Amino acid sequence: MVLALLVVIAGVLGASPARAVDTGAISGVVTSADGGGAGGVSVIAHRYQSAWGYWAWHTSVATDANGSYTLSGLPDADYRIEFRPFSDTSDLIAEFWEDAGDIFSAKTVSVASGAAVTDVDAVLGVGAAISGAVTDEAGAPIAGVSVRAIDEMGRWASSGFTNAAGVYRLAGLRTGSYLLEFAPALLSTAFAGEWWENAASRAQATSVSVAAGAEVSGYDAVLSLAGAVAGTVTDSNGTPASGVIVSVYHAQTSGAGEWAGSAMTDETGAYRVGGLPAGEFKVAFSSSGSLLSEWFDDAAYADTATTVSIGAGATATADAELTIGATVTGVVTDQAGEPVAGVEVWARPVSTGGPIYASGASTSSDGAYTLAGLAPGDYRVEFATQNASSNVVGEWWDDATSESAATVLPLSAGEIASDVSAQLAAGSSITGALRDGDGAPLADSQIALYDTDGQWLRSGRAGADGTYELRGLPAGTYRAGFTADNGDGSSLKEWWDNAADVASADDIVVGTAETVAEIDAVLSLDDGSVLETYTATLSGVVTDALGNPLEDVSVTIDAGYWGDGARTDAEGWWTSLGLPSDSYRVSFSTEIDGALVSEWWDDAADRDSATVIRLGNGEQRTGIDAVLGAEVLPVLESSSPKITGPLRVGKTVKANVRQWTDGTQFTYQWSADGAPIPNATETGLVLTPELKGARLTVAVTGTLAGYQTVVETSAPTAPVAAR
Repeated sequence: MVLALLVVIAGVLGASPARAVDTGAISGVVTSADGGGAGGVSVIAHRYQSAWGYWAWHTSVATDANGSYTLSGLPDADYRIEFRPFSDTSDLIAEFWEDAGDIFSAKTVSVASGAAVTDVDAVLGVGAAISGAVTDEAGAPIAGVSVRAIDEMGRWASSGFTNAAGVYRLAGLRTGSYLLEFAPALLSTAFAGEWWENAASRAQATSVSVAAGAEVSGYDAVLSLAGAVAGTVTDSNGTPASGVIVSVYHAQTSGAGEWAGSAMTDETGAYRVGGLPAGEFKVAFSSSGSLLSEWFDDAAYADTATTVSIGAGATATADAELTIGATVTGVVTDQAGEPVAGVEVWARPVSTGGPIYASGASTSSDGAYTLAGLAPGDYRVEFATQNASSNVVGEWWDDATSESAATVLPLSAGEIASDVSAQLAAGSSITGALRDGDGAPLADSQIALYDTDGQWLRSGRAGADGTYELRGLPAGTYRAGFTADNGDGSSLKEWWDNAADVASADDIVVGTAETVAEIDAVLSLDDGSVLETYTATLSGVVTDALGNPLEDVSVTIDAGYWGDGARTDAEGWWTSLGLPSDSYRVSFSTEIDGALVSEWWDDAADRDSATVIRLGNGEQRTGIDAVLGAEVLPVLESSSPKITGPLRVGKTVKANVRQWTDGTQFTYQWSADGAPIPNATETGLVLTPELKGARLTVAVTGTLAGYQTVVETSAPTAPVAAR
């Protein structure tokens, strides 16, 4: 299966074991503010997924007429309970237990030993309501339009559909500000959606402020007929390209803009994206196969894409001819020549800075792989063996132990590079077991392996019995870190052997094809483990070379085995919150004048030369800044030239330059009535009869190494007189 993954977001994740019999339960009563039972309220149990670090839906039930509910058959775990009125027309406000507005501030309910937890009750208050009517441009009502209220965090708050009279009502809203989206659906797809107030995109929408318990009306919308973008996509040989994703975005000067709609090409290469309002758009063509993605019209980036104009009810055409990418194939075997399945083969572009986007595939049972759709350029190929079918050591093509030592593979469009193969050596292993302070196994806890400089190498997870194995290791010296999730947003962390950080960890020396066992850990505060609170932050400012803030710069926070991302705001400021203590590298990437510009902190061209940021538990680190774009050269000191000499036919006039930076070199171009005079490029100009009556100007171009080139033009003269 073909994989596409940002290099910095790599890791091995597992799943938590389930109990043989799940007998736990959570129950309670939901009432309204007047004390009456709230029937028909959906009660949702969100279970914490330690492998992924978030709360996910587990099960749900509806309250009965008296507001009572029971969530049964629950495995032992931590839960957060949501109370959501089932009907979108309900005036009651949804909430989480206990009186929380979102899942992050909710109180955790723990089920242990199959027990029943009672009295998880809720009293739901009466929210605000927003109502209005939706019509077409002739004033006729439009039924079946989906109307949604989006809160300030971008979350869905309430929704409904217009009735036969075009009327809608959204209820159960908390005090706050909301954006209203009108999205045609059902019987209304002939019309284009919009945001209140008459905005084509969310970014242009006007918010509506409401107070709980109050109702506001008159938030109406008049919808125009929908437009569309349609066309045909082929490859560079003219063959129809099926399965290409065509995405349409509201046009903006920088970047892609807000998404407006998508479609997939059929077997003839044809597509149509409908439901679009009148306006300006940019169109992207994305292929997961052998074809290279692009923007209309033959643009590599959104910044340089051609804008497509769509009128109300009209269809614009945007065709594309996609370049056939390069292909790399090969076979991976062990030292005995036996095929190795499950090896992840990555074609990594030779980096010029910024995060590296790689294309990858896994070897099949015969050890073969194919990587297709690679853009022209230089690559290094990695064979990663964390998930391989046998214990073998990964390497880089061709027989290299590191990326810097790998052979560079140049690829051109449509080229097929075959026999990019590898024969891998037998690997070593590190094994051990993780226990809590009572000796119980810590299933699903994480093990991370680092080098002696504290750089992440690979990760794994403990099984149901707390044991683990990290294999496919070359001979070397390692350090191991262990992390066990506490289920409350914190975790316990330590390094082998009972060290607080990687710098004080003991070395683990591994020989060739050797298994080093009993690298165990007890994760407990009583045993010296550190409480990780995930409250550290990184932040900084990104500007251009003139000091102007750069908005919407992509910032990647790279910890090796995982990563985080952020984008700069209008002031160029970015922040990454909730980070664990770890070693990080940070990269910055954006488009400037249609070209990708990127670097790693601190002024590094690539990841290997980036400065490592060692972030402590709860540390608030700022000053991770960047300046992107070419250095701006100073401007020459200059002044406008002055034309001297008699303005009569047969005479000579001269251009006099004054007050320029010492050492400046000059070139000249004379003009008559604004039109350049052919071959008139000297300091002086002889006034020929053809120039009689003309007004003269001279443009002086000054150049000097280390400065910007400057052009200064004189003021026009009086008309040239006869002899």
